[in-house]
Amino acid sequence: MRRPLLLICVSVFLCLTYAWPADAHPGRPYEIAMVLHGPQRDADRAFEEYLAKRNVPLHMTQVTYSGRTKDQPALVAQLRRLAPDLIYTSDTVTTLAVAGPVNLDGRRYITDIPVVFTAVSDPVSAGLVADLKRPGRRLTGVMPLAPMSAQLNTIAAYRHFGTLGYLYKDGGQTSAIIDRLRAFGQRQGFKLVAAPVPLDSSGAIDVAAITPLARNLKREGADFLYIGPETFVTDSLQKAVAQAALNAGLPTYAALESAVRDNDALFGVFSPDANVGRFAALKALRILSKAVAAGDEPIESLERFSIVINMQTAQRLQMYPPLLLLDAAEVVNARP
Repeated sequence: MRRPLLLICVSVFLCLTYAWPADAHPGRPYEIAMVLHGPQRDADRAFEEYLAKRNVPLHMTQVTYSGRTKDQPALVAQLRRLAPDLIYTSDTVTTLAVAGPVNLDGRRYITDIPVVFTAVSDPVSAGLVADLKRPGRRLTGVMPLAPMSAQLNTIAAYRHFGTLGYLYKDGGQTSAIIDRLRAFGQRQGFKLVAAPVPLDSSGAIDVAAITPLARNLKREGADFLYIGPETFVTDSLQKAVAQAALNAGLPTYAALESAVRDNDALFGVFSPDANVGRFAALKALRILSKAVAAGDEPIESLERFSIVINMQTAQRLQMYPPLLLLDAAEVVNARP
């Protein structure tokens, strides 16, 4: 398989400005509920900081969601008690738990409060909306992913590959990603080997199963492990996947920034989390100030992406990036 070497434009500083109307607030601080899986990420912090720097009167309440289906009713009940002016969600799992799929029973979900997300990779395939430009419901946000063609070309720019590995949650909503990778594989001449990670008795990911599965993918000839945007959602599980791959000698490409910067994946190309958070905050301001109706704010991606390489992981794998790719990338975790 031969592909042209791809150099992605490194993301420049995103300057998002919005003139906050002096009479926009309702005489009290806005209430925003921030629904997260765990500690704040860069995107979450950037969302808050953007609003703070514009002196928007607001009070932020952080709500933690386990990601387990059985806890979804309690999450919705808690949000109804809080009755915020806007809900911030961090990814596909939390967004589906809060807003639910389009055209489903609104009594199980929040449909009367605007929701803004920062890390839903494919809102249409997830069933959240039918149209990105006109969501038609009180839901909008930012898609952080580079186009799939750019992701795969970046992997090829690092090292030629003929087989791509992928781990996904057994029973999870991953068919769209798998189908897309397989379709690109047919066109571009690589094979996808995908394996489900089983669940334990509590319905959570069986972390102990990740290591043998990574070794199996390596034995099946995988040249890279693709860590997708919804690979088990939490940072701790992303790290478990990257570590298992690293121990198996299997290099990892990640679709989201945190997996590379914080969780030992080798490299990736994506919109920087901080820019995603700022863009989501801009959308929240437009909705809160009533500059646009909640159902009319489009779901969008940023136009520039960054390549980030974890040099510590590259050193452990003895798999250093080619100079042309290195020239276009940001290097993190390099030893002095």
